[in-house]
Amino acid sequence: MGPLYPLLGAAAAVMLPVLLAAFIAGTLTYFDLDTVFDEPPPLSWGPWFRLVIPWWGFVLSNVVLAVALYFVLKETTYFNNVDPWLNALCVGFGYPALVRLKFTTFTLNGKAIPIGVDTVYEGLKDFVHKRINRVIREWRMEQIGSLAQSEMTVLRQKAKALVVSDELMSNQQRKMVNVWIEQTAAAEGITDDDRRLLLATFIVTGGQTRAIS
Repeated sequence: MGPLYPLLGAAAAVMLPVLLAAFIAGTLTYFDLDTVFDEPPPLSWGPWFRLVIPWWGFVLSNVVLAVALYFVLKETTYFNNVDPWLNALCVGFGYPALVRLKFTTFTLNGKAIPIGVDTVYEGLKDFVHKRINRVIREWRMEQIGSLAQSEMTVLRQKAKALVVSDELMSNQQRKMVNVWIEQTAAAEGITDDDRRLLLATFIVTGGQTRAIS
């Protein structure tokens, strides 16, 4: 076992910085998804599976790309002359900018089309976002349709409870939203069904929708 220790130490010295770069890139990717999508509560098996596959698949894809990028840069002279842990931090935190690199552009029908890692990355990102959005949208539509059958007084109370329980909302915002709730509950010119639909949408989306059309 004695001769193995130097080999294990050398392997750890190489792989640990790589794992750090991968962890940072994966975490940033997850945070990016989390800022775009408000993940719904636990779903039934089918919708949950359809949500998890693109969500974590995209995170894993970025982890793999970050690892590949680390080893590509490792072949450069500059990269080899810098501490591996610093390289790992640079790759991990600089990954979002590096995957948006454009090598060149060409014109097609008068429109400039970029060519580079950015083209593939944005295409993959759009593909994933559409599928995540579809699952969450279907879930919200089902929840909104069910909640909109409630009485107006129930919807009004739930909407106000949502505002009170939101720790990220300032007092000024609470006042503005409460005014909107009261106006919506008693709005003239729109049907009772539309008013209940607006309040149900407000509740299910966590207060993201506050527009009366």
